[in-house]
Amino acid sequence: MHISRNIMLVIYLVFLLIISGCGGDFSSLDSELQVSEMSDDEVATYCEEEADYFRSSISESKIKDIECMSLGIEEAMYGDGQVSTCEQSYNSCLNSSMEIPEYSPSCQLQYIDRSTCDVTLGQVQDCAREEVGEINQIASQMSCDMVQNPPDDTFRDGFGPACQELYDNCPDF
Repeated sequence: MHISRNIMLVIYLVFLLIISGCGGDFSSLDSELQVSEMSDDEVATYCEEEADYFRSSISESKIKDIECMSLGIEEAMYGDGQVSTCEQSYNSCLNSSMEIPEYSPSCQLQYIDRSTCDVTLGQVQDCAREEVGEINQIASQMSCDMVQNPPDDTFRDGFGPACQELYDNCPDF
């Protein structure tokens, strides 16, 4: 069975967004602070606050739902290609005692060359709102119907304007 590139892209993007994270209106730091001027202590503070923001913005039950739906879609796509296979796998996963490990978003500010970033912390935080919204939108659109009716290329238009501005002005993000 040929696996739709778009379905795999959707699954990949959901998990990428969950683990990458940008931020939101949650930081105790000045939103006008230039990323290129942030100290290591400020980055550590920001990253801790970022992780708390993501954990409070995306519920544990939503993460389990995404994981189980992804598992169901993958099982059906790699198996018989039937929606019923996806539904059975999804329901079995949801009803299982499988614990979803607490996710810890990876704070990119820890790993990039901040000196190349011509953005404020507020711009980083603006991107987060878009990313959390994207995760919630993708999650709400994922269903076992995707096995036989894969999304077209317009399923995800790309990053919103705040994230695009961030990536344009901070090459390592």
